[in-house]
Amino acid sequence: MSIFHPRQPRIPNHLRGQRKVLDAFRALPAETRVFVRVQLPDPEATGVLDLDLLVADHDLGLVIVNVLADGVERREGHWVCRTADGDCERLAISPADALQAQQNALFKFLKGAGLPFVPRITQVLALPLFPLEPGRALGPNLPACRLLTEEKLRNPYISLRLAVTGGKPWNEWSATPTASQFGIGGETMERLAGALGEVLPA
Repeated sequence: MSIFHPRQPRIPNHLRGQRKVLDAFRALPAETRVFVRVQLPDPEATGVLDLDLLVADHDLGLVIVNVLADGVERREGHWVCRTADGDCERLAISPADALQAQQNALFKFLKGAGLPFVPRITQVLALPLFPLEPGRALGPNLPACRLLTEEKLRNPYISLRLAVTGGKPWNEWSATPTASQFGIGGETMERLAGALGEVLPA
């Protein structure tokens, strides 16, 4: 079972998608760390950027997992959210743009925390409650390999591997020079956990 930070993460009952992904991630390898609801300083504003889940793994590097909120859907090329009264409002920022902002904030935070090496970061969109045909992409920045559907959550580690490799076989990809940019050594992992512990909810 993976290591969670905090050890007993609390996710509100109404966030069904996040709870579903969190439950699936319990099956990740024992040394994989899962940081829940990370609150990073927002370099573009005065507030914070929330990361639903951040996976840190010795082989996979860092994987930001943004869980598509309940009630969000894609209509006519735009992302919209159903309101309580049944209307639809267009999202101010697309999931792909939200992930890029989160990656930028995470990289800046970790560099500021003094990590000598920041592993490569992979962006993943989880859609546990969103019907999506197998192999379908959601735009150039969200290829099928980086979409975690309900089906893919049945084997979360294999699915995260495919996200990191861009859909290539793991054995083939792990032999390339690129793979070394993702690995997290023991000392880096501990420093990473210490830094991120400061930006988890109390």
